[in-house]
Amino acid sequence: MVFVLPSRGGRAVRPGLRGYARTSRRRQGQVLPEIDHQTRAVHPPDAPPGGALVRIGDVAARAGVSPRALRYYEEQGLLPAARTGSGQRVYDEAAVERVQLIQQLFAAGLASRTIVELLPCVDAGVATHESLALLRRERDRITASIAELTAARAELDRVIDVSLHPTPEHCPALRDGGPASVASAA
Repeated sequence: MVFVLPSRGGRAVRPGLRGYARTSRRRQGQVLPEIDHQTRAVHPPDAPPGGALVRIGDVAARAGVSPRALRYYEEQGLLPAARTGSGQRVYDEAAVERVQLIQQLFAAGLASRTIVELLPCVDAGVATHESLALLRRERDRITASIAELTAARAELDRVIDVSLHPTPEHCPALRDGGPASVASAA
C-alpha cells in the first residue's frame, strides 16, 4: 500500500522519494545526456562522436585540484565549461591538461589576468610579440625574485653558522665570559 501525502503546492508526493511530483525533463521534450557510469563521462545528444564531457568532480580529481578551483578558473575566464540541462558543469577531455598548464603558470608566479592573456597563444600554438614581451617580463621578475631569495638564504646560512659557532665578535655573552657555545648551554 502506498500512502500519498499532499505537498505544499497541492501536488501529491510519495514519502521517501524526493522530487517525485516534479515533471521529468524527458516528459517536457528535452533529451537528457547519456552517462557512461564506468568513466563517468557525460555524452550530450548533440555532441560529436567521441566528444564526451567529464563532470567537474572528475576533472578536479584527475588534475589534482578542488572543484572550487575549477569554478574559480571559469570565473576568471581561464577554463570554459559547458552545462548540462540541470546546470551541472561539464568539461571536455582536454580540460585536465589545461588545468595542469594553468597550475604550472600559477606556480611560476603569473597572475590569472596574465594567464588569460597567454592562453589564446598557447591554444593557437603561436606566440605574438605582445605575449613574448609579457613572458620576458615575467621571466625577469622571476629572475629578480630568485636573486632576492638566494641573498636571503645566504643571510640565513650566515645566522645559522654564527648561532652554531658563536664568536666573541658576534655574541655579547661570550665577551662577558658567558657559555662557549649554544650546545653547551643545553
